[in-house]
Amino acid sequence: MVPRPDGNGAEVGGVSQDVMDLFSSRSRALTPELKTLISQYQKAHGKAPSKRTIWLLGQQAAQNTRRTKAEARRTVAGKAGTAEPTEAQRLAAWEAQTTQREVQALSAVHEEVARFAAEHAGCAPAVLDDAAKRTAARIAVAEVQQHYAVWSMAQLRFEVHRALPVLKPGTDAEALVTEVVTLAICGRSGTEVVRVTVPDLTDVTSLGIRASDGGSINRPPHEERYCTLAHLDTEQQILHAAKRTAPQLVSPEQARAAAGRTGLSAGQRAAVITMLTATTATTVLVAPAGTGKSHTMAEFARLWTTFTGQRVIGLATATHAARVLADEGLAESYNIAQFLGKIEGSDELRRPVPLHEDDVLVLDEASQLATTDLAMVQEAARTAGARLVLVGDTEQLGAVEAGGMFRLFAREVPGVELHEVRRFDAAWEALASVRLRAGDFTGYTANDRHGRMRGADQDAATDRATSMWLADHLRGKTVLLPAGSNSEAADLSRRVQAKLIQLGTVQRPQATLADGNQAGTGDLIRARLNTTIDAGGLPGLGRCRVHPDPSSRR
Repeated sequence: MVPRPDGNGAEVGGVSQDVMDLFSSRSRALTPELKTLISQYQKAHGKAPSKRTIWLLGQQAAQNTRRTKAEARRTVAGKAGTAEPTEAQRLAAWEAQTTQREVQALSAVHEEVARFAAEHAGCAPAVLDDAAKRTAARIAVAEVQQHYAVWSMAQLRFEVHRALPVLKPGTDAEALVTEVVTLAICGRSGTEVVRVTVPDLTDVTSLGIRASDGGSINRPPHEERYCTLAHLDTEQQILHAAKRTAPQLVSPEQARAAAGRTGLSAGQRAAVITMLTATTATTVLVAPAGTGKSHTMAEFARLWTTFTGQRVIGLATATHAARVLADEGLAESYNIAQFLGKIEGSDELRRPVPLHEDDVLVLDEASQLATTDLAMVQEAARTAGARLVLVGDTEQLGAVEAGGMFRLFAREVPGVELHEVRRFDAAWEALASVRLRAGDFTGYTANDRHGRMRGADQDAATDRATSMWLADHLRGKTVLLPAGSNSEAADLSRRVQAKLIQLGTVQRPQATLADGNQAGTGDLIRARLNTTIDAGGLPGLGRCRVHPDPSSRR
């Protein structure tokens, strides 16, 4: 066994990626060619193909699309000894080809695995010494703390699994993981982990009444949460700095008079007045979707510069979001990595953006801000004497990494909240939006009554979504097709491409991309990394367009 390249578990050494792909159960987009093969299979066998059979038929469909139908028919006709093969003959020939591929792949696996094992004999340790266990504990704690502000035992165990090397067969892996987890939380490995959930006032476990995790039956199992002392210290320092006093540069009378001339709603004017007259280094604006947050911040920025002569700088987690801030009135906007001058693979910060006293940094979508990034931005502001305004929604998604400070700020730091939803024309839609934000399921009911909810099985829903995307695309609209994961995005891309090929907008694919898709002339390729791309290095793409996307940083 060898570690997987992504660090998530282990796999059998010596098995090639081609073999794993051949026997993968991954889904495949139903291209027109694949739909034809599936239909022929159902007619021949009287039943729908399994997922694995669909994958194998997809392999054949991909081969068929790389050559003309006439070429495919001539190949089958030559084997069958007829001038024009029937559908049944073509299907039989394709099944024989895929079966032969499987047999060839499997017949070589045991030899390749044995050869790999012989070449790497002795690489996997039989046991781990105490130093290696403590190292694994420190690595696991560092990883889990990077992703969660507080974390559970299950999340720690996951990272311990990733941190441990692959051991020789016969090792009791679960016992080893438990031992390393115990080292991580008991303090004997230098991790400085503390439990942050309150213990029971009375220990009843000695009475023999225990829950599934060995704890009290009066508490939900596995509810304990932990974090490191270093992370707690960082949060405390951030909160203390946020409450630091600052001089009031705009009087309440000036602020009210200026806000009254803006045309803002009453709630928006109150928010602008609060931010203009703040006497702390940090102010919070809680703004649910549709309440006019962008317009409010644009007016604040204009008035702050008018009264103080200082800048208002917008910061966001992504370059695209920073561009949106600039379009909405915060002319000077950056993503946080740009603002700090982060250097990939290094902890060094270049800090290319100079700050001055009483400049204001507006942190947009602050609920998605990682605690470490917030600490660095705050330190830059503190050093220069600048101020922070955190804007976002406490009920939206949190940070990808350890976060949660915005919700704490909303409770502990002076601020204001916008309540009136102004985005929608229909009153029911605004009310449903507020209910959905609060987790009230009647918001779903309202959307369903007005025809906003559509349901289907996964494949049908995905196919319907791509058809709706295509309809808007052909009308000349700029339309988004959201995906929940990279694999889902790859599947949607395949489906869209198949429809464009049918229309003749895209020619048959000729070049393989990183996600397994095939690119052809007329395709749009969206690059997800900040790197130089040589489209000429991809054979057969012709007039294919390649767009680097600097906003995709994660």
